[in-house]
Amino acid sequence: MSDWSLEVESGPNGIVGTGRNEKGDSFRVHLIPVFPGVTVAVNEIHCEMLPPSAGTESTFREPPVSINYALAGNCEVERLDGSITAVRGGELSVSQIRARRQQRFPGSLYEGIEIYLDPPVMEEQSGWLRDQFGIDTEWLLQQYYGRDGVRICQTPRAIGQIVEQVRKILQAEEPDRILLRLLVLQLLHDLQTSLYPESSHMYLTESQVALAHEAERRMMEDLRVTVTARNLAREFQISDTSLKNYFHIVYGISMAAYLRRKRMAWAARLLVETDLPVGRVAEEVGYGNQSKFAAVFREEYGRNPLEYRRSGRTQENRTGRHRTEKKRR
Repeated sequence: MSDWSLEVESGPNGIVGTGRNEKGDSFRVHLIPVFPGVTVAVNEIHCEMLPPSAGTESTFREPPVSINYALAGNCEVERLDGSITAVRGGELSVSQIRARRQQRFPGSLYEGIEIYLDPPVMEEQSGWLRDQFGIDTEWLLQQYYGRDGVRICQTPRAIGQIVEQVRKILQAEEPDRILLRLLVLQLLHDLQTSLYPESSHMYLTESQVALAHEAERRMMEDLRVTVTARNLAREFQISDTSLKNYFHIVYGISMAAYLRRKRMAWAARLLVETDLPVGRVAEEVGYGNQSKFAAVFREEYGRNPLEYRRSGRTQENRTGRHRTEKKRR
């Protein structure tokens, strides 16, 4: 694993853990207690796995219940039988955190809000949540957690808007604790009163998930080379249809679309951070035809490569000036 530069700040506004490594991976996790036995976190993760010593672990008497609202990207979840799938943007999962395997974030992107429930503490110290607001942790576990250990649901747009509000509060330098508590109460109450329909997710064995991860690693090894599903499937001794299905379940997107997105993201970075000619940038991401590269790039970013380079550098200069002015103040 790449060396990480980690920072953990603990104070009246909770725990904030951040990290970055030489590969450009990063994460920011902000945990803040809102009621006894109820902790909310905002997760902004741009890496496949968090380092073991991220420093944001909370102490619970037993594995906490995680209510995870995904805003963007993918987050793997595991059932009690060991089968695995991924929660995607717009979905909610209820599961119990266990240290059976290290959690992954396929595609190195995950943004969401997570509410941790510690049932024994809630029972002892937050009985008023049940008495005054009808929030019954045992009922929630029975309805959402069930015998499988995880439930993934589609949520209405209104819930996504509340989650966005929670994220903005936790991103502020001084979070509004009263508004945060009200929003968390609203989310828990809505879970209690509205049983969301379960999403139709296929689950994979750990070995099948590992094949999807290995396929992604091989595809990203050298973006100048196109690694086909057929060749990988032959090497893995499975059908290419099976490999494509495994990949889509884990990453939420087809192998071809994923490769195209990653190539364009790397091209965008090269355009802003280097002086390579557009033709050379195209070659670096596997396009021998500059016109085809420009068309795909425009489809992804809404502008041609040169326009993107100019606007990106202008924005970078503005950001740099802002940082300089902030330091002077």
